[in-house]
Amino acid sequence: MYKNIIFIDKTPENLEWSDNGSSFIGWCSNPLGGKYIHHSGTYTIDPDNLGNIPESLDLYAIWDPYLLTVSFETFGGTSIAPIEVNYHDVLKLPDDPERYNSTFIGWYADKEYGVLYSANAPVIENFTLYAKWYTYSVDYQVQYDGNYNTGGKVPITSYFESGDRFKIPGPGNLTKDGYTFAGWHYGDITYSEGAMFKMPSKSVHFVAVWEKIPEYVVSFLVDGVQISLVNVESGQVVEVPDEPTKDGYKFSHWSLNDEEYDFTSAITGDVTLVAEWEKLADSTDDTQRNNQPDWFYTAIAIICSIVAILVYLLYKNKI
Repeated sequence: MYKNIIFIDKTPENLEWSDNGSSFIGWCSNPLGGKYIHHSGTYTIDPDNLGNIPESLDLYAIWDPYLLTVSFETFGGTSIAPIEVNYHDVLKLPDDPERYNSTFIGWYADKEYGVLYSANAPVIENFTLYAKWYTYSVDYQVQYDGNYNTGGKVPITSYFESGDRFKIPGPGNLTKDGYTFAGWHYGDITYSEGAMFKMPSKSVHFVAVWEKIPEYVVSFLVDGVQISLVNVESGQVVEVPDEPTKDGYKFSHWSLNDEEYDFTSAITGDVTLVAEWEKLADSTDDTQRNNQPDWFYTAIAIICSIVAILVYLLYKNKI
């Protein structure tokens, strides 16, 4: 059977204390905790323990400490999970993080590295620690690939530190038959000559970009008959062909749209050139004379000589 024991002085009201980083659990006769008397008021006590109840009883407030969180920003170093710490406890720092080409200096309470964190400071709020590093100076390579160039050489390999800026070079004497140089490609971007490039924390490999040069057809017509076809790259000139021939005519020039064509003009589209002629003068008599054999003229000369001698003899006899 249980009896109601009424304390003359009731247990104090529940405590509230926001500054100690803990929440109030209750009252206990053992300062280390045990069975709590959670609320003020009247309580029922086991009659078997009546003899053990002293005339006076000290009760102790029992608190549950707040858990606070400490986070870590390593700026590219080893990832560190947040750590939970009881209010006012001292933080046990994790193992030092690691980062490529860097030496860990320490933990700081601000991003500007103005306050070095003290390992013996009690934790009283949530906060973040920031890793500070010393980064070694490293030069990264910049290389160039001609992408099946047929002439010239790519720019020489150069070296830059991470964060350095430099101008993208031109092709120099680099060439590729049938193509024009259009820039250097890296990642998802094609960079033109003179563009600025910021060096990342790794080596870079640029590849030449080439664009196919358009070709056009140059046709040569003689009296309406096509005698030749020539493919010429855009912007280039066509070579002057051998002059055609035609009986009774002398070749004059090649014309485009009834005008004499200038063979120093750059080709920018398909072209048809027409042969133009000059008619020769009538030379039939001269041709016939020129066609007589040598003996004919010799015979004529002999006959003329004989006639002259005969005339002379006849004239002499009359005298």
